[in-house]
Amino acid sequence: MLLNQSVIPLRTARLPITLLLLLTPVLVLTFIYCQAGRLTWLLEVGPALLGFIVLAMTYRRLPFSDFCYVCVFLHTLVLVYGGYYTYAETPLGNSVK
Repeated sequence: MLLNQSVIPLRTARLPITLLLLLTPVLVLTFIYCQAGRLTWLLEVGPALLGFIVLAMTYRRLPFSDFCYVCVFLHTLVLVYGGYYTYAETPLGNSVK
């Protein structure tokens, strides 16, 4: 059996899929119940959503490390927090003032 040189063996996608499954309800619930308005939420979180689409499309050709996927996940949570309240009105920021 000949091996095709252009096919990169797929590593397990368990962690990226798990992170996406954890993030999906957070995205849906914060979009539905956002306090700052849905347009603000979309403007804050939209770049992360586009990033997820790019990461999913390039996964077979350019898989990143698990550390990178965890960092993207955590950064998306920060963006969702900012999109939910807007960064100017976050309770965490107001408590520091």
